[in-house]
Amino acid sequence: MYQPFARKYRPQTFAAVLGQEHVTTTLQNAVRAGRLHHAYLFAGARGVGKTTVARLLAKALNCVDRGASVEPCNSCTSCEEIATGRSLDLQEIDGASHTGVDDVRALRERVNYLPAAGRHKIYIIDEVHMLSNAAFNALLKTLEEPPAHVIFVFATTEPEKIPLTILSRCQRYDFRRVPVARIVEALTSIAQTEEIAVGPDVLHAIAFEAEGSLRDAESLLDQATAFAGTTLTMGALAALLGFTDRQWLFSLVEQIIAKNGRAALATLATASQTGLNPPRLARDLLEIFRHLWILASCNDLPGCQDIPASETDRLRELASRAACPEFQQWFALAYRWADDIGRAKWPQLALEAMVLQMIQVGPAQSVEELLARVDELMGRPAPAAGEPVQETSPAPASPASWTTFLDTLRAAKPQFVSILEHGELLKADASGVELRYAKHSIYGEMLKEPGRSAQLTDLLQAHFGPSCRLVVTASETSSAEPAPEQAREAARQRQAAAHRAAVEHALVREASELFGAEITEIKTHEPT
Repeated sequence: MYQPFARKYRPQTFAAVLGQEHVTTTLQNAVRAGRLHHAYLFAGARGVGKTTVARLLAKALNCVDRGASVEPCNSCTSCEEIATGRSLDLQEIDGASHTGVDDVRALRERVNYLPAAGRHKIYIIDEVHMLSNAAFNALLKTLEEPPAHVIFVFATTEPEKIPLTILSRCQRYDFRRVPVARIVEALTSIAQTEEIAVGPDVLHAIAFEAEGSLRDAESLLDQATAFAGTTLTMGALAALLGFTDRQWLFSLVEQIIAKNGRAALATLATASQTGLNPPRLARDLLEIFRHLWILASCNDLPGCQDIPASETDRLRELASRAACPEFQQWFALAYRWADDIGRAKWPQLALEAMVLQMIQVGPAQSVEELLARVDELMGRPAPAAGEPVQETSPAPASPASWTTFLDTLRAAKPQFVSILEHGELLKADASGVELRYAKHSIYGEMLKEPGRSAQLTDLLQAHFGPSCRLVVTASETSSAEPAPEQAREAARQRQAAAHRAAVEHALVREASELFGAEITEIKTHEPT
């Protein structure tokens, strides 16, 4: 009878468990010393060995030939019955289908019975987080005072959903995702045993797709073998599972770096005909540009042991073709688009848009170059090479900078802002600021006070220039305020004029082009 790889090659000893040495070593030491806990919680991603280790613990505790041993013999009656699922002393319960309080009550009744043949009765509850709150409450009493012969092993992929009252009564072990390199080793051994002709690049692709789950990797290899026979190629894998062919993936990256839009779109079109998975490709591009960004920054790939050796040299060569800031921009774009492509109604079109936007990334400029360009636009001479940057006084402000002055004043002298906003601004430039207030206005009188007037003049000169003088006038009528509707219309006109002046200002246009920016909002301030 045919057995799937995931079952056929399930570890039968603690030593055969991959990537969980921190768990298996601790459990073996506990068995050796007789320091067994009555309840264990195994938490971790799917397919990393939680249930397998629970069964191995049951074997080790009930092994007939070796007694309570650090490794089961796998030949005695108890070990064979546990391996085939026939042991009466090992009860495996699916928490997803036994969620109710009645299921737990039935379990509480069974735990009082002595083991049928072994020394311990082991209960494995898989996906224990699926139990209802009432079921967890019903389980509490048994966990507090369990029979001496009973050991619980709870397995879960979502430990955060388990009540703290349960967690506090368990010894917790967190299972790690299996590294890609370890998965490749396991798949290589299986391929040799099964006489499957497969290259390391294909096995690496399967291991990477499994995302740390050895069981998923074994199932993917099983599925690929059923599809392509005993000779596996990357093309067959891509056709079956929607994997990205690494060769044309790197070709696409080269075309993006070279800003060859025609070739990049042609590559996407070809890939689409072979069953391209746009979200998967977006993630692969994100991964590649992440590696390139790290290489451009560190000239190395620390923490990237999962990259096959066949790709490392190619990544280094690609990293030499552009500057670090460009790789940063490409990574940011891929990161921003990856989620959108996964949710897009037309993911192929979104993918093409992402690639085209990546191709349009311009050469990155250093901060020094940008500042020098800003100095040029502002009419300031750039410092000579090696010359320290000198602090310069701000250039005399234009009339439109009254709003800027008020914003600056709002943080330093908010009491002045309220006074100024009650006046009507008639003029604001390097020669002076003129404000008109209603006849007998208390705000106008306040500005005429010598001390306050001198203080405000100093602030104006610091902003507009040393020649700026403050002029306060009074209107001929009893109020300087126009009618409400006229005031609103005047405000709208001033705001529209300020918007046009800001958008059309040469400095704003130059700065937008320099930084590749887009004007999305213009804020103006109107006196109240």
